[in-house]
Amino acid sequence: MHSSVYCLPADLLGEGADRVVGTVRDRAGVSGVTVAACYHASRDIYPHNPAYRVASLAPGAFYAVDPSACPGPLRPAVSPSAAGRDILAEACRAAAPLGVQVSAWAVLLHRDDLDDRAAGIQENCFGDRFPGRLCPASPAVRDYVLAVTRDLCRYPIAALRAEALHYQGAAHGHHHERCLEDFGEITRFLLGLCFCRWCAGQAAGHDIDVPALAARCRDYLGGVFDSAPDAPSLTEACGPDIHPYLAARTATVTALAGAAAEAARQAGVRLTLLDETIPMQAYATGHGFDPDRELVRAELAVDPRALSQAGRAEPTRPVPPRAVEALLAVARDEGDNIEVRRQAVRALAGLPHGAGIPTLTDVARQTQSAWLAKEGMSALASSGDPRARDFLRAAVRRDDLGDEALAVAVRALGQQYATPQDAALIRQVYPKLHTDRTREAALQAVAEVGGADNVRWLPGRPLLACRSEHTQVATVERDHEVVAMGTNVRQTSRKVRWPFRCQRVGESPSRQSEIGREADCV
Repeated sequence: MHSSVYCLPADLLGEGADRVVGTVRDRAGVSGVTVAACYHASRDIYPHNPAYRVASLAPGAFYAVDPSACPGPLRPAVSPSAAGRDILAEACRAAAPLGVQVSAWAVLLHRDDLDDRAAGIQENCFGDRFPGRLCPASPAVRDYVLAVTRDLCRYPIAALRAEALHYQGAAHGHHHERCLEDFGEITRFLLGLCFCRWCAGQAAGHDIDVPALAARCRDYLGGVFDSAPDAPSLTEACGPDIHPYLAARTATVTALAGAAAEAARQAGVRLTLLDETIPMQAYATGHGFDPDRELVRAELAVDPRALSQAGRAEPTRPVPPRAVEALLAVARDEGDNIEVRRQAVRALAGLPHGAGIPTLTDVARQTQSAWLAKEGMSALASSGDPRARDFLRAAVRRDDLGDEALAVAVRALGQQYATPQDAALIRQVYPKLHTDRTREAALQAVAEVGGADNVRWLPGRPLLACRSEHTQVATVERDHEVVAMGTNVRQTSRKVRWPFRCQRVGESPSRQSEIGREADCV
């Protein structure tokens, strides 16, 4: 039997991954850690944490979110409490040499950082919206869940533990929530029942008159608010069609969970769902779980049997070593077509569960073929695997790396998975870069990351070309001065200027000119 210890963000932020993973293995005798990679706001007491005894953490992601992975209106926001750290990557690095399995833990449809204007928010029969509670029936929410699942599965994790992948009731999780009346269970349930347009659309496919059902719910709740007694059953409260409406909700949650499980399976990761019906009932009543209390599962729209069927597909089998060896042989064959060789290198980066990353690092490290080293570096640059990122960080410090491969490594650090620490590393190694190619790669990377430190560092350094596939540069006229603003630079009152080669939006590259850049510093 495999066991895993659940670790909150504060555990790893305060104690460090090496200590946490070592303690789990050596003192607890457990072979796995489950790291909270996406978590709600929390305050916990830590009697033995060296950094704090009481920790209050802001909600959000505690891993390096890939912005391009979530193109829709909903995307994970990195928690300010993460302080630029990727605790999931730290745990993976610490666990690998100790033989400890790492799983990611994600709270998905409970988002403390969202207000009632966000897409996909739950809405009750009165039209009241519930900030931070995302509706599983919303297409935007579905896209968000699948994007976060895929983003987390690029890490070398054994499993993804999904929490809050379901509806949430009126009494769930809002800060300082109050109900100063002792309403009955049915009243509390109906007050939080979602009637958003997406839920209404799903239910309409089951021949349910949703507006009429919502009106009966409003009438019933209005009567209770005027001191009428709670009804003994849902049917008596709002009519028999409440049950097919609840069945449609359950089907929605089951379908979303199945889609998320399939997305994880394709990456070679097993997705499991945390069943919160037991603790929710215990919190509400102080008693153990009673399976006859139908509203406990109906509130979340969770059907354990249906969910187990939805996730029955087995995870992708491990990539056999001979497949990696075959791709490597094609990449090394100098007699083969160069495009075929390039595709073989890129295929190594796309193998499930990061199976090709160790081979790619060997390819990029070797010095016999400059072309192969550069292609290996380019393939690693496209990967969000923490091992690939660590290799790139080590590569930019090397003195023996070819000019072309070094430029690729430097440039890659500023692309989609960049962190402020990556930009700091580039600034640190910049004085050791001796060619125009590598210096320009460094300047482009730093400019793309943005931020106050990088804006202050850039003035006076030549060869800064702001065009790139990831950063759009906008130009506006202000008092006859051209102001160039990268998408990652925020405005305040202080200005800096430096020579800057910039392509104006809408102009061809041939019309680049040296202009004075004015950017507002953070």
